[in-house]
Amino acid sequence: MRNWWQQLVDQQEQSQVLPNAIDLHVTLRDEAKRSPLAIASSSDRVNLGAVINTESNDCQVKHPISGQQHQIDSFNQEETPDISKIATELDGKKVFWWLWRFYPEIRAKQYPNALLVPAHKILPDCPIHSYNSTVSALVGALYPEDWQPGESHQHPYLLLFTFSPVQEFIKASRKFLDFWAGSYLLHYLSVKLCWHIAQLYGPDAVITPSLWSQEIIDALMIQVFDQPEVNYTIFRDSFKQYYLDDLDPVSRFDDNKSTSLSTAGFPNIITAVVPGKEAAETLGKDLTKKLTEEWKAIADQVREHIKQKVISWLKESQNQQKRGEILQEFSDGDYQACQRDLEKLQQPGCWEWNTLWDAQIESSWQPYWTAVPLGNPDQELVISRNHQEKFAQEWKDAQAAVAFSRSGQKIPTEAEEKAFHTLNVGTWWAILQATLGKSIQAVKNTRTWQIPVAPGERSTLSGQFSAVHPNLNYRRFPEGGGLSARSMRLFWRLMAAVYPGGLFNGSEKLNALELTKRMAWQYGGVGDLI
Repeated sequence: MRNWWQQLVDQQEQSQVLPNAIDLHVTLRDEAKRSPLAIASSSDRVNLGAVINTESNDCQVKHPISGQQHQIDSFNQEETPDISKIATELDGKKVFWWLWRFYPEIRAKQYPNALLVPAHKILPDCPIHSYNSTVSALVGALYPEDWQPGESHQHPYLLLFTFSPVQEFIKASRKFLDFWAGSYLLHYLSVKLCWHIAQLYGPDAVITPSLWSQEIIDALMIQVFDQPEVNYTIFRDSFKQYYLDDLDPVSRFDDNKSTSLSTAGFPNIITAVVPGKEAAETLGKDLTKKLTEEWKAIADQVREHIKQKVISWLKESQNQQKRGEILQEFSDGDYQACQRDLEKLQQPGCWEWNTLWDAQIESSWQPYWTAVPLGNPDQELVISRNHQEKFAQEWKDAQAAVAFSRSGQKIPTEAEEKAFHTLNVGTWWAILQATLGKSIQAVKNTRTWQIPVAPGERSTLSGQFSAVHPNLNYRRFPEGGGLSARSMRLFWRLMAAVYPGGLFNGSEKLNALELTKRMAWQYGGVGDLI
């Protein structure tokens, strides 16, 4: 184990000098083995080779927006990183996650500029830890977990997954809580989808958004990997050691030193690199299913909490006076009917809203996904010049067929043709990303719209879907018949009493989406992470 760790450290030290340099004297076979390095370099910049003079250890970086300059005076750190915390761990998955998250932090503790050290000193536009993460993702896509020595590698695919609606979901709000909850739930669901991808292929497989140093991902790592019941808290302890304030993400939130865990930040568009077409198709379907499952799990918890809370409140003797006050708000002619409604609500078997609730929740989101190969899957990822010292036109045409530039931009450019000794699919990275965007828009354009079922009274907040009521079973009463306006008004007046503190005002009537959104953090399990 010790030799393995030392080899890892040595390799990392070497990569700090020039991680994307390709020795011009190695064979094509060796270059193919190092293709992830070349592809990762080309996807972000000109792929500069080892012939560039990089003797100096100094480098100047600039802020991408302000242009402010910062001098980095050393690329190599002589001090060996301390990885003793994870050195005895036998679970390879935990080891990988720990190194992915904490190795850059260890370097930052040793050397203040460590997180700014660029992948290449000539074009310092990408930090070394970010570059290494991209390389790792490509290696995982080329050689997945089930790959066997002697087999050909997989061809990486880029998957884009998104879901809607966004604006409509957020704007269906009346309270500030609704606006915040709408944004946060979109963020939360995206986090869960990214976490699902990371559990399958590793955290580096998620290209956008980056998962590194995201506090909600850090909190999930502690929740999933630590086992406090057996005194195993390596991830929590590591966060305390390497965070500036010596606290883990949840403690920072509890101590009001960070609001990140309650702040929306993840986009609803996710890009990942996966090993092959079949894996991309499977993941797209899995994410669609996962989105529905996560949202339904939140909604089911909210629905069950309302049911148990209302039944309990109605049965408690100390609430009888308040119950009488609610009944006094109705006319004498409705008094007896309201009494019967309240008695009925105390019977668990009389809550018949599951079908309507599920129909609304399952209609909440429209997921879309698409995937494109990282270069033409029938061609090599990397080629060298032919005997005429030119790159094969057939290979370049094959790449252009997958990543077609509508602007007419010539790829590779004449300068790249002359400067490069090898050519790889990473050169088409930007166009492939644009192709993903156009493809997902084409998928959205094929949507089929249906008018949602809305028997009875609609939501007073958005006017969309039916306002929910425990006795509204739209299969028995498809037009909302059998449920009076009095019963609907009584239930929502009761909700204001059962959940005091202004959560409900007694007059508004919400559908299942709006109700779940408002109650998700406290009663739907969303806040349980904290």
